Amino acid sequence: LSKMLYARRVQGLLVGPLNARPRALDIKWHWFSCASIGDPMADIQLHAAQNHQYHSMRLALRQLSALGYRRIGLVMEEHWDLRMDEVWTVSYAGFARRFAARDRIPAHCPPAIAEPVFQAWFRRHRPDAIITHDERLIGWLEAMGLRVPHDVGLCHMGIPPGDRTYSGLYQNPELIGTAAADLVIEQIYHNETGLPSHPKLILLKSRWVAGQTLRRKSAGK
Repeated sequence: LSKMLYARRVQGLLVGPLNARPRALDIKWHWFSCASIGDPMADIQLHAAQNHQYHSMRLALRQLSALGYRRIGLVMEEHWDLRMDEVWTVSYAGFARRFAARDRIPAHCPPAIAEPVFQAWFRRHRPDAIITHDERLIGWLEAMGLRVPHDVGLCHMGIPPGDRTYSGLYQNPELIGTAAADLVIEQIYHNETGLPSHPKLILLKSRWVAGQTLRRKSAGK
């Protein structure tokens, strides 16, 4: 692959998000100016641009609190958190210290989210709002006789572009991609190639979307 790209005079590589996190890619990095979107590889550190997940979680929790939600749960698959050095759960746990002790709910972060286990977690802790990336939860809650947002609110951690249903975080993927491309262009301009000794990380904040899966709660309800 590297020889083919080099022969075609490709100067820059932009590594996008990967479903799995490989330890490395078989690329001759010293031939190219490189950057990544997020942190897709375990052992290779490139200049990168990504969402500011710590700030995003704080933004979601502040917005939910302002709407009157008190028992706010977090449901996400474990690998989502681990690949970001547990930033999501660290931010969630830190903010949760502000909640009354009776309203603190342990995050539900299994290796894979399954309907029966999720429903057992929900029945045990009774959150009034859930922060999640898993769009199956609406159907699972409806199967329990619960309506979104009337009975329970749902905050999406990464609303897809063009979606007009979910409330929650829009992570501005187009701006992240632009910032990562700018990192590649900057290196080409300065004739810099290979793995950087001091990788840069550009963090972009999320935008809050009101959507239709959250509502303003009346006091005591």
